[in-house]
Order: sequence, then structure tokens, then C-alpha cells
Amino acid sequence: MAVPKISIIVPVYNVYEYIDDFFACLRAQTFVDYEAIVWDDGSSDGSAELCDIAAIQDTRIRVFHSENQGVALARRSAVAKSKGKYIAFADPDDVLAPGYLKEMFDLAEEENLDLVASQCFEEANPRVDVSSDGGQAKSVLLISGAECAAKILDRDFDSSGCPIRAELWGKLYRRSLFEGVAFPVQRTCSDVMLLAGVICRVKQAAVMTNKLYHYRISRKDSLQTKVALGKLTDIWNSHEYMTRKFRQSFIIKQYYYIIDEYCTLFHIFTNIMQWSNLSDSNELREAFFKYQKRLKSLPYSKQFPMSIRMKRLIYFSGYAVSKSVFHMYLRTRKGN
Repeated sequence: MAVPKISIIVPVYNVYEYIDDFFACLRAQTFVDYEAIVWDDGSSDGSAELCDIAAIQDTRIRVFHSENQGVALARRSAVAKSKGKYIAFADPDDVLAPGYLKEMFDLAEEENLDLVASQCFEEANPRVDVSSDGGQAKSVLLISGAECAAKILDRDFDSSGCPIRAELWGKLYRRSLFEGVAFPVQRTCSDVMLLAGVICRVKQAAVMTNKLYHYRISRKDSLQTKVALGKLTDIWNSHEYMTRKFRQSFIIKQYYYIIDEYCTLFHIFTNIMQWSNLSDSNELREAFFKYQKRLKSLPYSKQFPMSIRMKRLIYFSGYAVSKSVFHMYLRTRKGN
């Protein structure tokens, strides 16, 4: 059997409502020389059966089943079964543009790259339409591994039009980047830690302006929206792991590490504020003040992006004010 050009890694756990849409977008890929390694991590909602049906319909889809071991170990197991020259990742509750694989593959081959990163749409609507994804004007930025790491640290405030998110999806990787790399395990944010280890091996990369991945932010039962105090610790631990890895591998300006800490703390505060509408507990307030103390210890400059300065001011104002402003902002967004 010929070795596929790309292996796309798909960990599956209880995504029955979305999995058919995902397989449809796989079949619609304009690049056909791929295999999908679908790792069912002990689903109990019928997802496993839909995966088996998809594999019967399309031999490029290879399905494996296991007891629930968590997404980090599911990814590791799937990567071990893969054969492709390149590796990509996707979450089965998201949707891929038809050119997701082809555009990144063509660029990787043309420029002999270790990694290609694309952009994403954030989808609040449960139904995602990719029919208008074609024809985007493409701009490409070629960068080194150190510049790639700096862009990830600066992810939320990068004004270049070519940011790089700290998730595994939305990227194409040369297979050799994963040889011998550690797959850290924790309940959430393990992808950030794996990404950090992989980025440290990158020599040449590219980031494109094309939006090729549709990330659903509306899935109510997703791990990423089940806020718990343990998740806040996971977010912080993944930040520390990533910055430690980058410091060991690259020479990057201290500015970017400061910005990353702002990114991380604002992400933690967002989770706290989202949870505050459901459970206004003493533990939640204590967590807020714990991370507010970290925020107050960070260096500050009037040259920082305006969004940092505004969020910093809001979270300095205390728990009640932060909660009020946050939920007012959400109501405004829904109104638009």
C-alpha cells in the first residue's frame, strides 16, 4: 500500500452531533492523497459507530477504538499508527475548508518547510457553511523556528495579519518533528504542550493569511467550555511548559514572554468570568484574586497594545466589576 502524503489525526470522543459534518468535509478535500487516523477514545453516544460506517465508505479513513484514555494519549496513539510524510490535526466537532490540506501541502513542498500554519474562522453558529471559503487572497510569511515561537507567544496581540495560534490544528507538520517528542498528559491544554515541543524542532516555517479551519466555539459540552478550577491550573501549567521549552531552544526577546503571560492570564480570567454566571463560589473568587496578583506583578508599558491596557485595567478593578463588564460585552456581541 502506498504511503499517503498526509496523515490527519482525529481524536474522537462523544461528538455524535458533529461527526457526520466532519467526515463530509474530509470527503470534500481537494487534496486526495491522505489518510485519516480516527481514534475513538471510548465514545458512548454513537460516535464510534458513525466512525466505523465512514471507514467502510472511504478506505482512507482508518478507525481505532480504545477505552477512554484522554485526548493526549489518543493523539499519541493515533500518531504512532500514522504513515504520512506530513501530519495534520483536526477536532471532529470543527470543519475544514476544502483546500485545508492542499494549500498547506503545496506550500510545504514548494518551500521545503517543516511547518505551515493557516488561519481560522471562529464559528458561533452550530451549522458551518464552507461554500464561500475558496478564492481567498493568499499572503505568505516565511519565518524561522524562533520567529514561529515568538508569534505563538504573541498570538492574541499579533497585528501582522499572520498570527499563529497555540493549538495543534490549523497546521501541517513534517513527520520527523514528532519522532521521539514527548506527549505531555493533562486533562486540558495538552495540545499546547505538545505544540511547544514540536516547535522547538522547527527550522523553517510559513504562516499564511488564508482561513482554512472552522473552529466551533459554541459546543456547550466541549472539554474546553467545561470550566473547572483544575482547568485554570492546566492553562497555567501549559504556559509554563511552553515558555520553558522555548527558552531552552531559542533566543527570543523578553517582551514576547511578557506578552504570553498576559495572554495566559487573560485566558484564565475569561474562563473564570464564563463560569461566574453559573457558580459564583468562594473558590472562584479566590482563583480570580490569585491570578489578579500575578497580573499586577507583570511589567507594564504604555507601548503595549491597547487591548492589553484595557483588559489590564478591567481586571485590576476587581471581581464584581470584571464580571459586570465581561457579561455586558457578551450581551453586546449576541446583540450584533
